Amino acid sequence: MERRYEDTCAKTERLREAGYEVIEGWECDFRNTMTDEIKAYRENHELLRNTPLNSRDAFYGGRTGASKMYHTVVEDEKINDEQRALTGTWVIDEVRKSIEKGYSVLEIYEVWKYHVVNGLFKEYIDEYLKIKQQATGWPLGCDSTEEKQKYIQQYLEKEGVKLNPDKIAKNPGLRQVGKAVITSFWGKLGQRENQSKTTIVNEPAQFFSLLTNPTINVNTVQTINENTLVVNWEHKEEVYDPLPTVNVCLAAYTTAQARLKLYSYLEKHDDRVLYYDTDSVIYKIMF
Repeated sequence: MERRYEDTCAKTERLREAGYEVIEGWECDFRNTMTDEIKAYRENHELLRNTPLNSRDAFYGGRTGASKMYHTVVEDEKINDEQRALTGTWVIDEVRKSIEKGYSVLEIYEVWKYHVVNGLFKEYIDEYLKIKQQATGWPLGCDSTEEKQKYIQQYLEKEGVKLNPDKIAKNPGLRQVGKAVITSFWGKLGQRENQSKTTIVNEPAQFFSLLTNPTINVNTVQTINENTLVVNWEHKEEVYDPLPTVNVCLAAYTTAQARLKLYSYLEKHDDRVLYYDTDSVIYKIMF
């Protein structure tokens, strides 16, 4: 609560330094004195009607996808653009692809723009990608010295990683380690910060302290015995401290590239696709 007060004071000071006149008041007093005209103005004002962009909205989870790409309208059915339109948060690469496929952007509410920096995680990714690929072993049919050299050269050209032929041998355990380290890295960037917490309560004062704490939400209370409770709670969104290891924008961009890669195969095979998930596609081969 102290931090929220300090943040509010800092915002007020910045506005006043910028030359604005700031009139402050308690929210409860403002609500009591609000007329219908002010209420209508507040509810329809652009800054208040459109909530600030939440980068986590662009971080889609789960194996989901639109399987029906085109819907044919029957004789007594009508579809208008308002029904077809949707509002959401996307990485710009996905927006570009949508426009390429014929979709239109009707309105833009907010854009986050970044300076492009390359190579931030290159050494880390290359190191464990190399471990993973070497532990996969030689490709099927890659037996001669010439074929092995060709494989190493092709991998270098495609991924930018130089494999060590002396360390290429099938090792499922080591391969899983390399894969897990790479995957968990971007997963850490997208980690949900406000995790729920559990407190074992033995004193009434401790229990009521949790219930009356204005900075937390109590989710569940479980009775263990007459002297013990298990309380599950979490911080309110505006109170918890962000983790320094989390950057949802990087995680969202990573998963967006994976979706676009998957879509490139769905686009290629079109209506021959029988099944797909995060990283695989099953399709019919036409003879």
